[in-house]
Amino acid sequence: MKSGIWHIDLREGFRSLRKWFLVAEALFVCEGGLYLLASVINSKRPPCTFGNEMVVTLAGMQAYLPGMSDPFRFPVSWVILLMLVSYMTLGFPYRDLEGFGQKVLTKSGSRWRWWLSKCVWVTLCVLVYWALLYATLMVFSMATGNGISLKVSDAVPKLVQADLTIRPNTDEFVAFLLVAPCVMTSLCLLQLCLSLFIRPTLSYVATLSILFLSAFYYQCPLLPGNYLMMFRSLGLVRDGYPALQGLVLAIVLGTASVVVGGVAFRRKDILGRTD
Repeated sequence: MKSGIWHIDLREGFRSLRKWFLVAEALFVCEGGLYLLASVINSKRPPCTFGNEMVVTLAGMQAYLPGMSDPFRFPVSWVILLMLVSYMTLGFPYRDLEGFGQKVLTKSGSRWRWWLSKCVWVTLCVLVYWALLYATLMVFSMATGNGISLKVSDAVPKLVQADLTIRPNTDEFVAFLLVAPCVMTSLCLLQLCLSLFIRPTLSYVATLSILFLSAFYYQCPLLPGNYLMMFRSLGLVRDGYPALQGLVLAIVLGTASVVVGGVAFRRKDILGRTD
């Protein structure tokens, strides 16, 4: 049982998310399909390259400074994409602790092992989610004969109603694609940690609040959402955030969430827990 807890979590956790991964895939297909359809209908539209699709999907919003004449436009499609993966990682650890997980925890003989197993599950869940997103958009790009092109057209910002001059940096663009899943993973680990202190629903609200604050406060490098927006990445704009900075934040935030959560869970009165 001591080694089996990892396999149990992976098996049961991913089994509980089968329908949600189908929902996620449907969302990704809609994102790529709508872009492809628009490209076919309008030949003047930027081509359906992987780079263009990624920018439109993960655009977020350009830097917003309070007091600007341009109104604040919340990036709805961007936040929906991140809300979904946050929600997917929310339920299983809590339900497991309330049900069969208590028996597994007792037999495993280690609260730390149980906690780390849940952290690994959350991490893998987020990485699979992002891998599906990338793979789906790559398929649409290859279907149009563009291969896995990272080329980004200058007109792409206009597709999401952004007045932005882009200066693509291929190395930073690739770094963003690698670091963004790490940043999202750290945010979901923070959500998991918070669920030990407050109800899971409130920890989810906290995640959404961080995303909202990230959209509003561009000048705060400690807000993870800034590293999840293409329009705020050095890979696309000259004054954007470098991917390395986002990676450092992800490592610090993720590690702190795992350690603090593990210490809190080790001291937690599980049997006395109530809804």
